[in-house]
Amino acid sequence: RDTLAESGLTFTYEVVVIRLKNSNNYLRALSVTEGAIAPTFDKEHNNYSLTVEPHIKSLTITALPEVETSNVSIIGNNNFTIGENTVTISTTAEDNSTNDYIITVTKEGSDNNYLSSLSVKNGETELLTTFNKETPTYEINVGNEVTSVDVTGTLEDNLSTVEGLRTYNLSTGNNTITVKTDNYTGYTLGI
Repeated sequence: RDTLAESGLTFTYEVVVIRLKNSNNYLRALSVTEGAIAPTFDKEHNNYSLTVEPHIKSLTITALPEVETSNVSIIGNNNFTIGENTVTISTTAEDNSTNDYIITVTKEGSDNNYLSSLSVKNGETELLTTFNKETPTYEINVGNEVTSVDVTGTLEDNLSTVEGLRTYNLSTGNNTITVKTDNYTGYTLGI
């Protein structure tokens, strides 16, 4: 505002107002659909735990910032293995300050990671004639007309998980197929 002094001079005063960036990097809510985190969520507490069943590979997480100008990112929420897994929920405020909430996810496993059956078929023809759950490697010779095989199996314990049961296209020469259950190194099929 301009003011006129008795001397007739004009003075101008300028006021600068600086609005600081928001520094609130807290969450107002944190939950998962696969169970209840422990302890109960408190924005001031940063470490939580959760135990999940063997088939869980990631969590469905709801993480809401206390202030809308804050950003939330989630790291480590995929491909859980048996044992402890770490999921980090990071909240970044408008001023770039961060606050990390950690969920230690313990994925349960089974002591029995064997298959009770393993089958390798081409159409209706069974190619694996004998299976022993404690034998990890099998060699199967097939004719050139066999271009694909179906690999199926059954877990002894449904708390375990299995990977590699599917249809495989074969190329000429050696084809290695691995069927893996939880912590067990797996069964190897050389075709």
